[in-house]
Amino acid sequence: MTTPSFRPRSSRTKRENKKELWLGALAKVLGAVALILMVAAVFRVAVSGLWEVPGEAEERVVEATEVMTPLTGGSPAVARGEESVAEVAVPKALPKAVPVVAEGVGVEAVAEVSGIERIDTKREAIGAALAGFFGAGSVEEKLRWVRDPERVRPLMMDFYASHELKEAKWAGLGWSKSVAEPGFHLGYVEAVFEAGEPMALIVEESEEGRMMVDWESSVRYGELPWREFVQVKPVKPTLLRVLVSGSGVVADGLGSENSEAMQRLSVRHPSDSEPLEAVFDAKDPDLGSLMEQLESGAWKNVPVTLRLCFPGAESHSEKKMARITAVEGRGWLILPQKRS
Repeated sequence: MTTPSFRPRSSRTKRENKKELWLGALAKVLGAVALILMVAAVFRVAVSGLWEVPGEAEERVVEATEVMTPLTGGSPAVARGEESVAEVAVPKALPKAVPVVAEGVGVEAVAEVSGIERIDTKREAIGAALAGFFGAGSVEEKLRWVRDPERVRPLMMDFYASHELKEAKWAGLGWSKSVAEPGFHLGYVEAVFEAGEPMALIVEESEEGRMMVDWESSVRYGELPWREFVQVKPVKPTLLRVLVSGSGVVADGLGSENSEAMQRLSVRHPSDSEPLEAVFDAKDPDLGSLMEQLESGAWKNVPVTLRLCFPGAESHSEKKMARITAVEGRGWLILPQKRS
């Protein structure tokens, strides 16, 4: 009887052992990385929750764009052109109080609130005023809906002598907000049209309870077109509604007119991207309002109503930059006197 022969099982090779050890180490590394990523994700969620401020998103306002406007600039208006209806930014979220100036740059909250009381209950009156204002076919008809009509009448006559008076088909009133300017009953509202982009406007409630539109800021009225002012360089102070930027640093190198109080600013019209250099005396008490508005607007694209001029031929200044001689009103609004 023959005994069956048995072949011994071959032992594992060194290569197979190394492969098994390598796969095991790789699995451990991948597991550790996954655990680290999971812990990091949980930690990030927890930390972000600690820094989140309730209601913070609702209080944010859109930052001003390059084209600043009577309040804070950006959205296209009903009409365009150098002296057309102003382009005005429409904030995605309005703050608790809206100031008369931006802006910039964003819209600034003001603690002391006056404005139009219970403005939400007066939307029908505001809408009627805006419908009449935009639907007017003549200056006289438009004046019925304009604030300070006696002062503004000659300005409107002069303006529409060289600009077409366009009617806009009124569709309704958008958002409305009271403007925090002590002593004045002002509101910031959105006009919506059947065609074209909406437009933001300043309105004022009269002592008789009528709603009136601020025409000057809506068309960015100036005594001269901006380009004509730059080319002619008038010596006589000229009223202009402009956007002002600066550093707040004292200007140097102004020739014989240099002083420690002189500050250099960049001034431009909202429809023109080319700025003009201008200087003013920061120690002049009559220009204190300008400093206040520039500081509140963070010295960037601040809408201001100024009187500007150029030095005459007799000036010995090496740099004949424009001079700021006066500031009127607040922002692009003329506020002659407070009323309670």
